[in-house]
Amino acid sequence: MNEINCLTKRFLINSNRLNYPLNQIANELSERLYNNKGVSLEPMNENDDEVTDLILNNYKHLLSDMRKELKYTFIEFSKDKLEFEHSSIKLFFDHGTHEEKEKHHKNSFRISEKPDLSMIKKENFHNKYGVITNIYRDMNSRDISVVGAEFNVERNTVFSYGREKDFEAAEVSALLELLERITTYNIKKEVVESSLDSGGSAFVDPSGMLHYNYDLCSIHRFEKTKSYKWLKCMDVKKAKEVYLPLQFFDLQAEADKRFVLETSNGVALGTSQEEARLYALLELIERDAFLLFWYRQIQLRKICCDSIPNELQDMIYNYETPQTKIHLFDMTIEIQIPTILCLITSKDTNLATYISTATHINPNIAIKNALDEAIIGHAIYNQNPNIGKRSYSDYTDVKEMFDHIDLASSTDTIKSYEFLTQQEQYYCIEELYRDYREEYGNFETIGSVLKYVEQQKMKNHETIYFADLSNEMIKEYGLFSTKAIVPSMLTMTFGYTYSRINMPRLKAGIDHSLEYKDKATIEEGCFYDKPHSFP
Repeated sequence: MNEINCLTKRFLINSNRLNYPLNQIANELSERLYNNKGVSLEPMNENDDEVTDLILNNYKHLLSDMRKELKYTFIEFSKDKLEFEHSSIKLFFDHGTHEEKEKHHKNSFRISEKPDLSMIKKENFHNKYGVITNIYRDMNSRDISVVGAEFNVERNTVFSYGREKDFEAAEVSALLELLERITTYNIKKEVVESSLDSGGSAFVDPSGMLHYNYDLCSIHRFEKTKSYKWLKCMDVKKAKEVYLPLQFFDLQAEADKRFVLETSNGVALGTSQEEARLYALLELIERDAFLLFWYRQIQLRKICCDSIPNELQDMIYNYETPQTKIHLFDMTIEIQIPTILCLITSKDTNLATYISTATHINPNIAIKNALDEAIIGHAIYNQNPNIGKRSYSDYTDVKEMFDHIDLASSTDTIKSYEFLTQQEQYYCIEELYRDYREEYGNFETIGSVLKYVEQQKMKNHETIYFADLSNEMIKEYGLFSTKAIVPSMLTMTFGYTYSRINMPRLKAGIDHSLEYKDKATIEEGCFYDKPHSFP
C-alpha cells in the first residue's frame, strides 16, 4: 500500500466532530493526513482506494461507540489490513476546575511550571510521517545543551530550538516552541473572505498598522476594495469581536497578495487562554521596549550585578573572561513591567556583541531569562562558521535574522554601545523595581493578573487585539496559543527594507516614560537608522 505500510496513524476524534456528516469526516481526515504527514488518500494506484474505503467503513462502525465519551482512535496501517483501537483521552495539563486551573505560582506566574510533553512526543513524532518530523541534539555545543525540532509546512521545513542547561529541559523548550509555531500556519478557525469596503464595521482597516517605507520594500499595498481573508479576533478593551486580516496571524497566508510580513512576534502558549494572552502581551512589551531603546538610542540604567541573586551572579562569573563581559540594563521604558537588556561584548571571539531581552512581572525571572538567552545565544552563534564572513555594502543587504546578528559581530560594534557600558552610575534592583509580591500578591488567578496588566499597565494603549490560534492538536493536550496585536506599539521585523517604524510611538513611548524622558540621544522626529541587532 505504497508508503502507508507498517505505520501507526492517530486520528483524534473529539465530541464536536462526532455528529458531522461522514463525507466531512472523510475530507478532514484526508486533509490532515496530507498536510501533517504527507500521505494522500486520493487514489494514486489501484490499491490506494482500498485504504480510503476501509478507513471510512471502519469509522462508520466506530461512531455508535464513541458518541457519549471522548476517545481517541489508533489507526494501524499494516501490510494487509487496518486495525483500530480506541480509549479515553487524557489531558496532560488538566488541573481540575476552571478556578483551580487559573491559579498560578506566585513567583513564576505560570499555571504549570514543569509541563510533561512525553505523550506529545510519543504520539506525534515520526521522522517521515509525524507532525513532528525530527528531534535532535547538537553535540557540538559546549556548556549549553541544544535540541532542535522540526515540522513540515507544504514541503517546507520549519525549525524550533531549545537551549538549556541539560538536554531534557532543552527538548521541552524546543517542543513548546514547535507547538507554538505550528499554530501560526494553516489557520482554519473563523476565517471569512471579503474586502474591507464590503465587510462591515467589524472589519478593522490595517493601513495604520503597517508603517512600511514603500520606497524601500517591494511589498504589496493594502487595498480596501480587494478581497482578503480575515480572522475573528477580540478587541479586549472594547469587549467586542472584530476581524483582522489573516496575514497578521498565518505566516503563509495569501502569498500572492501579501501586504504585511509578520513574524511570531506576540505569539505565546499557555495552559489556559488567559495565561497565553498574558505571555503574548509580555513578549510584545519586551520587543516594543527594545525597539524604543534602539531607534531613540536611550541611555538605559545600568544594573549593579552585585544586587542580583547569587545564582545569577554565578552565571555571569562562569561565562566572563578578561575579554568577554556581560552587562545588564533596565529597559522598562513606558509600560511598568520589569524589562531587561543583556549585552555581551567580546573582544577576542567571532561575535563581538550579542544582546538579549526579557520581560516578566518577577524582575529576577526577567534577569534570568535575559542572561540565559544572551549566554546561550552568544555561545551558539560564536561557533557558527558563517559569522563574520558576509560583507554588507549597504544596510539593504541585511535581509534576514542572521544578517542582523552578523552585522553586530564586528569589534567596531562594541564602540556603538559605549554610551551604555561606560556609565559610572549603577542601580540596584531594589531601587529599580517595586516588590512584585506586594503589587500582585492579592491576585489569585492568572485571569486577574491579565486584567490588571491590560487595564493598568497598558492604560496608554486604547486597543489590544487577541486572536486565538489554538488548533485541535494543541487543545487535545490542554494547551492554548494566542497572538496579541497592539497597534500603538512597535513590532519586531527582520530585514532592513521591511522595517515598520511607527513614528508616533517613538514619541509617545518617551513622553509617557517615568525614567527616560530626557535619556533619548536621538532627537524627537528622528530615529537611529541602522538595522537592529535583535536575534
